[in-house]
Amino acid sequence: MSVLILDDKAYVRYRIRDLLESKRIEAFDTANSIDFFNILAEKKDEIEVIILEVGLNKEDGFEIIKKIKSKDINIPIMIVTSLNTRNDFIKGIKAGAVEYILKPFDNKFFLERVESLITRYKPAEKKEEKVEEKPKPKTNNIKTVMEKMPSDFNNYLEKQIEIAKAQNTEVSVFMLNLARTGTGRAKVELKETYFLLSDHLFVKLKSLFDKDQLFVKYGIFSFLGVLPNFNESQTRFLLNSMQKEFNMLKARDSKYANYKLNVAFVSFPHDGQTNIEIINNLVLKMKSI
Repeated sequence: MSVLILDDKAYVRYRIRDLLESKRIEAFDTANSIDFFNILAEKKDEIEVIILEVGLNKEDGFEIIKKIKSKDINIPIMIVTSLNTRNDFIKGIKAGAVEYILKPFDNKFFLERVESLITRYKPAEKKEEKVEEKPKPKTNNIKTVMEKMPSDFNNYLEKQIEIAKAQNTEVSVFMLNLARTGTGRAKVELKETYFLLSDHLFVKLKSLFDKDQLFVKYGIFSFLGVLPNFNESQTRFLLNSMQKEFNMLKARDSKYANYKLNVAFVSFPHDGQTNIEIINNLVLKMKSI
C-alpha cells in the first residue's frame, strides 16, 4: 500500500508519513507540484490514496486536483488542510476530492479515513478488471460488499463469531444510515452535508459504545457496529439509545431537520453462521427499509 503526499510544510509531511508508516503504509512526500507529478507518473500503479493540502503558499491546490483529474487518474484524493470555510469545502469536492479533513486532526481518525479509502476504492478497481475478463456469478456479489467494508470490521466480526461459537453466545451486527428526506439540493451540497453531519453524528454515537464493541464508518453516510455477547433485547435497547441521541441532535441543530436515521440489525447464530451470511442478511434488511 502506498500514499502520495503533497504539502509545502515539512513538519506536516513528516507527521503524516510517520503515521502512515506506523500502519505499514508506504508514503511518498512532496513539497511542490513538480515533484508530486513526477512521482505520480512513476508510481501511479502503486499509489492508492493522494493526500493533498489545497492551501499551498505558492501554488493553487485546487488546480492541482483538477490537473490530476484531467489526466484520468482515478486515485482517491483526500484534502488535509487548514482552510476551514464552506466555499473551500465545496470547491474541493467539485474539483474531485472524496475526503476533506481539517488541521489539526486526530491521529486515529485520520488513519481510519486513509484505511477506509484504501479499502473502498482498491477492490472496486479489481472488480472492474475481473468483470471485463470474466463475468462473476451472482453468488459472489456479497463478497464484493464484504471487500468494500472496513478491514477492521471484517476481521473483528470474524473473530467474534469464532468466539461466540466456542462459548455458545450471540453476536449482534447492525448498520445505520443517515438518509435525507425530500429533494431539491444540488449534488455537491448533499455531499457536503453528508460529510459534515455524518462526522458529527459518528462522534456522538461512538460515545455510547464500550471498548470491547466496534463502531466504524462505512462510506460517507453509513455506520457499522458489532456487539459481542448481545441478545436481541440488548441490541434493540442500544439502537433505541442511538435513535434518541439522533433525535436530540435534530432538536438542537436545524441542519439535521431533513435527515432520518435508518437502522437494521442481525445476529449470530439466528441470521447466519458465517460473517458472509451475516453481512448478506444485514444488507438485505437495510435495502428493504
